Amino acid sequence: MPRVRPPEPVFIDGSSGRLFAVLYGPADGRDGVPCFLYLPPYGEEMNRSRRTSSILGQALARQDIALLTLDPSGTGDSQGESEACSWSEWLEDAAAALAFLEGRRYSVAGTIGLRLGGLLALAVAERHTLARSILWQPVIDGRAYVTSVLQSRLLRGLTKKNGAETSEELRGRLAAGEPLDILGYPLSTRLASELEALRIADICTGFHGRVDWVHIAASPIPEVKENGGHERRLEKFRTGTGAPVHGCRVQEPPFWLLEEAPLPQTLIELTIALCGEEAKACPEQA
Repeated sequence: MPRVRPPEPVFIDGSSGRLFAVLYGPADGRDGVPCFLYLPPYGEEMNRSRRTSSILGQALARQDIALLTLDPSGTGDSQGESEACSWSEWLEDAAAALAFLEGRRYSVAGTIGLRLGGLLALAVAERHTLARSILWQPVIDGRAYVTSVLQSRLLRGLTKKNGAETSEELRGRLAAGEPLDILGYPLSTRLASELEALRIADICTGFHGRVDWVHIAASPIPEVKENGGHERRLEKFRTGTGAPVHGCRVQEPPFWLLEEAPLPQTLIELTIALCGEEAKACPEQA
């Protein structure tokens, strides 16, 4: 087992200032060590999943694989105004992260992403012609995602003087250029508009590398109805896009939604296998 370096905080010049990232990897400093770029989910999901991405980085390092976890501009500990977050800038930030890795003489093996970060990870892999993209419960439809984000505000019970807010009103305020507070994170008109135009199928159609789509469900795996539904969705997706998508499924709670979630050990073990030589043996149902 290789010696590993302590997690290394690094700063990268991004689209809106310095980007914060953490680099995990073996300690011997050899050129050409394979490295994956991890892209996080958005908002509070990012905070609640940090422990998992950190544990993944340390586990991969013990397998002689490096991981760079990136905070895109305006999120986490990176510079940039939260109100000015945009998809196009996040793509530029990822490009800067890839250039950083190449400057450190790593071999960029692919991307890993959770939820909205999964959609971003696939877009980055497609744009830079990377070989792999591993998606943890990725956002499939940007408009549906924005709707769910707005619903999270409604469920929090914010009210106005003449009654409760509605999703139509919130969309109207976004259209008028007003950022909305979503559980402490501002959603700007620009970001919402960019996200609503995104479809994972559109991105996947232009990607010719390998996609490992990991479905995460808290219910027991033997439940035929749900498991079959996931496989049917994947088959429809493959047929519609022609993309080489491989489906895996793990039984884990939605840790990105929970304040004190248990470590998703099965997910981490599967991802380590996908990042290494065992990737060819990934089952359709893990």
